[in-house]
Amino acid sequence: MRALRALLILALVAGPAAFGTSCSERPRANPFDPANAATRGRPTGFVALAGNGRATLRWTIASAPGLIGYQAYRSLDPDTGFIAISSVLPSSVAECSDVGLLNGTDHYYRLHYVFERGLDPLFASDVATPGPLTPWVTDESAPALERLTADGRHIAERIDGAVIFSAGAVDVDPATGAVWTCDPYFGGLTIYQPRNATLTPALGGLSSPAAVAVDPVDHSAWVGDDGFDELAHFAADGSRATPPTAGPFEGPIGIAIDPADQSVWVCERAGSRVRHMSRAGLPLTSSFVVNPSRVALDAATGDAWVTSTSRGRIVRLSPAGVRSDSVSSLAGPLDVAVDAARGRIWVTDPSADLVAALRRDGTTEFTVRGLAGAYDLALDLATGEVWVTAYDAGTVVRIAPDGGILRRLGGFVSPHGIALDPGTRPGPRTAAGPRRARGARS
Repeated sequence: MRALRALLILALVAGPAAFGTSCSERPRANPFDPANAATRGRPTGFVALAGNGRATLRWTIASAPGLIGYQAYRSLDPDTGFIAISSVLPSSVAECSDVGLLNGTDHYYRLHYVFERGLDPLFASDVATPGPLTPWVTDESAPALERLTADGRHIAERIDGAVIFSAGAVDVDPATGAVWTCDPYFGGLTIYQPRNATLTPALGGLSSPAAVAVDPVDHSAWVGDDGFDELAHFAADGSRATPPTAGPFEGPIGIAIDPADQSVWVCERAGSRVRHMSRAGLPLTSSFVVNPSRVALDAATGDAWVTSTSRGRIVRLSPAGVRSDSVSSLAGPLDVAVDAARGRIWVTDPSADLVAALRRDGTTEFTVRGLAGAYDLALDLATGEVWVTAYDAGTVVRIAPDGGILRRLGGFVSPHGIALDPGTRPGPRTAAGPRRARGARS
């Protein structure tokens, strides 16, 4: 009894602090309190999503007595010159847009709470660099098809239903913006049209679609089916095109289309061949390459650059299919893209966690290291930048033409394929830059 009485007296004298629940700590659970470790009293979840000439601002809705809403501000300087770009938005609103922006310029944003007492001085901040580019990424293990912002700072959107069991190769029609995505374990192929948010499954049975390449002239797509050992041909609406199939091919896991004549180059991994066929499916050339993985075309020379991951080789084939060079400077080269205008060949090497930039003579210009599981890559023809999926790191990396890393974006589990929509819509193309191979993990 004496012990209990002493405890009660202590509680009355010392108050709640004696038990570690100080009243002074309670306000810190308030999200509007500057001492709150999680929010610092600022709006939460605030992001500025860069698009083509615009930025979309999003945040997490909050509510409290006296909270009227939010107000957004913008400046071209990170520290000064901020002007309001919105009226006071109701507290139920979680998004607003800023349009008419200059592409390629950093725009700095702040979001303030507005209370009955006025504008709160604390703010959440982010930066967006608008541009025409739209990167698309498939996450193999999630699985998902995801749209990134133009500047690569954020994942802007996840497309539900584009993939089900796995997410593999992806390609974009530069003239229409349609995104073609393979689901190799499900045996599925979908076509997503961002302009009206429609998702169309391709018709006709597939077993294990491992590669997809879009024809920029007629907007059809060729799909390498590793299970059926053939190429399936689909029209833009997902129906079978003419010819509906081509083959047989032994393990078609890499495809490139020549936009000049719509001919198709195919890597047969199991058959150790690179075959070149006409759009009608008729054979043109056949070249021996041990276990070829991917193929990309040089628009300036017509040459095909082929990787062989298992052999550690990069082979150059003439337009006639004649082997003219063999490069062995990388341990396990996988994906490849050719920047014809700059004379540069980009290659990923997941075994060495790097991306290499080669010249046409096969010499290494430079390497970009520290990219764990550097897997798929996509070339921005307008800028010479490349975007790379670092599969093991769970990141997408944006690399400058000189090899400098411009951005690393996390939030992925196992990013697999990547494709870039250049954002220009000149109408159906009669000519285009090089089309690179898309394929599944080798």
